[in-house]
Order: sequence, then C-alpha cells, then structure tokens
Amino acid sequence: MRLRVRPLVAPKRGSTPEEYEDARWPVRSGVHRSLRCAVADGATEASFSGLWARLLVEAFRHGRLDAALTALPALQEQWQAAVAGIPLPWYAEEKARLGAFSALLGVTVTGGRWDAVAVGDSCLFHIREGELLAAFPIERAEDLAAAPHLVSSLPRHNAALPAHLRTACGELRDGDVLYLATDAMAGWLLRRLADGACHNELAALRPAGFPAWLDAQRDAGTIRNDDTTLIRIDAVADTARL
Repeated sequence: MRLRVRPLVAPKRGSTPEEYEDARWPVRSGVHRSLRCAVADGATEASFSGLWARLLVEAFRHGRLDAALTALPALQEQWQAAVAGIPLPWYAEEKARLGAFSALLGVTVTGGRWDAVAVGDSCLFHIREGELLAAFPIERAEDLAAAPHLVSSLPRHNAALPAHLRTACGELRDGDVLYLATDAMAGWLLRRLADGACHNELAALRPAGFPAWLDAQRDAGTIRNDDTTLIRIDAVADTARL
C-alpha cells in the first residue's frame, strides 16, 4: 500500500499567507509508504499561536510528541525562548505572557493501520467506498465547541489537558481515504460527508484552486472565515498507477 498525500491550505479572507496560524505536515503533495502527519490550529486570540502550532506539528512529525504529549515541557521552553528573543511593545509583552494555544491532531499511518491523537477540534475522517467510517474526535457538527480545550505553551494552563486528550485507531484498506481538517473545514465535512454527496467535489480539489473554492464556500455561508487546512490521504494499492 502507498499513501498519496495532498495538503490544501488557505489563510482567512483578508489575511496574508504570513498571518496564517494553522500548521501542517506534510506541507507538499507526495507519495509515502508510511507517514506521520498532523494539523494544528493556533488560536487567533492569543499571541504567537502560529509559532506554537508549528512547534507541535514538527515535534509530532519527528516522533518526539507521543500520545501522552510527554515532550510538552521541552516544546514550551522552546516557544518561550523564541518569543523572548522578539522585541515587543509593552502591551504585546503582556499578551505574550498569557501564552499561546493550539488544537492538535496527529495521525500515524503504517502497515494498513492508522493511529490518531487529538486535543481540540481539528478532526480526522475515514472514508471507505463513499461511506464515512469514522469521525474523530468530534462526530457531529453541532458538537464543535466555540471554545474547545487547547494545548497551551504555558504549563499552568495544561492542568486539565489529560482529561481532554483523545486517541483512536482504525484499519486502512486500499481505496480508503483519510482527511485531516482544522475546525472550519471539519465543520463543513461533518455536515456534508454524512450524506455522501461531496466526494467528487473533494477529490477534484487541488492546492492551486483551493483558495478560490474556499472563498466560494465562504460566500455561500457554508464555511466560517478562518485559517483553513485540509490534508487528503489516499490509500493506493501497490499495483495501481499513480
């Protein structure tokens, strides 16, 4: 089995690519035999959340962040050192002292199996023959919280983190599709995948055209205006042409 990966990203309308505060791995399309992939959604209301999201994704990518998130103290020190090196006005310093926050979804795919860990409202979707097999960690659009529990760059904000950490696993077969999505896209998928009417639309999405597709959805009121990340993973038989 090979894994064909296609990341699709766009900042919120009115923002520049530099202001995009999601993070993801992989960052480019490609084909893999096994894969550690992740998306993280930095909270816009906090300072340097994009940096924190990138640190979380990089740690998961390299296998330093396990399902128990035991590497958090080292990542928190790295975030604090990076922020301390940035000259800031006093009011920005005050905000930075409150820390950064991010949702995190990490998925390992290998040997015909996926294993996932999540905190917050970024979601994994598993599709087989047009049927939704699993939505994790949220199963209904109405359960997407306005203020989900997030991973913080400051230890004092993570006391309740173990109670909000979720894990799941599943069998992956040739022809299956996985989606990793940050919250705005996850809400769209939760509403549309249940009726199975959007598979062709999703399969046709390409990185260059994703921002325009997303703006059309925003205009129609079907997706919130937010930084948006979607990773599609196709499980392809070794005998199939890519």
